[in-house]
Amino acid sequence: MIKNKRNFFIAIIMTLLSFVAFIIYMKTNEYRYFITMLVGIFYAMIQYYQAFSTSIFEELKIYNDERDDFIIMKTSHLLLRIMNYILFIMVFIFLMSYALFGISTLLIISLTLIGILVFIFLGTLFINIYLEKRN
Repeated sequence: MIKNKRNFFIAIIMTLLSFVAFIIYMKTNEYRYFITMLVGIFYAMIQYYQAFSTSIFEELKIYNDERDDFIIMKTSHLLLRIMNYILFIMVFIFLMSYALFGISTLLIISLTLIGILVFIFLGTLFINIYLEKRN
């Protein structure tokens, strides 16, 4: 019985893409398509397993109480704050290093870290809006 339809759908797509990669490998004989096929099959097997097995979160809900939920929430919030501070400090360090030394790689690194900060901010915002509407 399928317990997670999303994982099952992803597994079917990955199986089909692995099959396409195998066909392309047979025609071109390039090893990158063979490696792609192997990675795709491995990922599809993981998704099939998750589609037919019980989620660990469902099992944990049985033994979990409100205090545990609060501790998990508080831990996640603190970790997110620490990570934001560290990312901001790293962005500042790399931008200052770029200003001092003029190495373009430092600017690329700082822009990547800024992208991560923006992604975390937008992800937190959208998840918060979603959860407020849902609960």
